[in-house]
This record gives sequence, structure tokens and C-alpha cells, in this order.
Amino acid sequence: MPHNKGMDWIRLDKRMALYFRDSFDCVWCRCVFPIDTKGYGLTLDHLDSSKGHVSSNLVTSCGSCNSARKELSVDEWYARLKEDGRNIRRLKERIARLTRKPLNMHAGKWLASLRRPNYNRRPKLLTVLPRPTFDSAIETADTVVARTA
Repeated sequence: MPHNKGMDWIRLDKRMALYFRDSFDCVWCRCVFPIDTKGYGLTLDHLDSSKGHVSSNLVTSCGSCNSARKELSVDEWYARLKEDGRNIRRLKERIARLTRKPLNMHAGKWLASLRRPNYNRRPKLLTVLPRPTFDSAIETADTVVARTA
């Protein structure tokens, strides 16, 4: 499978639902990204690049871990993390638990709405003023001159 650049390969609401499922933290290093960051700084990592974009194959990852893993298989990545002193058994259990959880698409849509501007929404305090005419401009100018005099 070719390496995907950018975020266009998955809908924003599904991406946010995955971040929500994984508690907005990197599954590899447990770096936490507070929910008010709206997912900025997070990426999605494929556990197995041959399985595609299904939610059971995707986990939340920080950019550093995703870049460090590159094209390593999950087993190769586990071996590297074990060298760094990580508890691989607990990590595997956590990933298995997370990837079995159903996605909360309502949360994903709500979080996506916070991140995406809604151009169809009208401003609440929109006041429509009458178009100025030449006569009203002269009256306004006369008023300003009278107040300053």
C-alpha cells in the first residue's frame, strides 16, 4: 500500500472518532494531547499496512512515533520499544482493547464540527443597515461639523 501523505484519505469525523476512542493520546508513547487541541499534533498509524483503513487497524499516534516507526512492522516496532524498556505485553493488551471498541461517530462529528468552520452559519449579530444615500451622507457630515463647531 502506498504511503499516504496528508489527511485526505480519511473523513475528519472518523479521524476525530478514532482520536476520541484512543483518549487523545499516542498508543505508543502515551503522550497526551488534551481534547482542547482538537487533535492537532496527532496522526493515525496503521497497525498492518496491508489491511487498509478500517478502524480496527488504526491507532492514534503522535507525529514523532509515527515518523520513527516508518515502514516497520508492528512486531519490529514492538522489538524496538522493548529495547527502550517499554512493557510490550501491556501495550499489546491496550491496543487490542482499543481496536475492539466501536467508534463513537456522534463524538467524532461533534469534534469535527469544532475543527471545521461552518460557512453556512450566519453570524448571530448581523444588522442590516439601509444603503446610504447622497442626502444622508450630507446630513451626517453636517451633523459632525455642527458638533465640532
